[in-house]
Amino acid sequence: MPIERQLEEARVGKTENWSQLTARAHHALVNRRLRRRFFNPDLFSEPAWELLLALYIEHQGRRLNLAQLTEFVGLAPTTVLRWIEYLEEQRLVCRSPQPTDRRGMFVELTDKGRSAMEAYLSETAVPL
Repeated sequence: MPIERQLEEARVGKTENWSQLTARAHHALVNRRLRRRFFNPDLFSEPAWELLLALYIEHQGRRLNLAQLTEFVGLAPTTVLRWIEYLEEQRLVCRSPQPTDRRGMFVELTDKGRSAMEAYLSETAVPL
């Protein structure tokens, strides 16, 4: 079954609300950060996943620019930019210029990215 069809079925059939899914995403991100206290961070390096989690958590709240996103996930700016470019190629995120600062860019999940995150988070068994 094509991924787009799976995402649509998950979106239509889901019973959880956004706050429950956001809590799951937040729980996953907190656990990832907790691992860094006990293990070498390179052992579990998945920058793209951390960026997707962060953007999902914030997508109903404030828009994040690249600097804020870098601080939020605690990764090097070059790493964030490289993975944002890849996620943009995959059509999971999009960048838009900041109206007050032409040098700055906002980063947001696309509809496809948000649907994919919701479908995944709906299927995970993370206790809330």
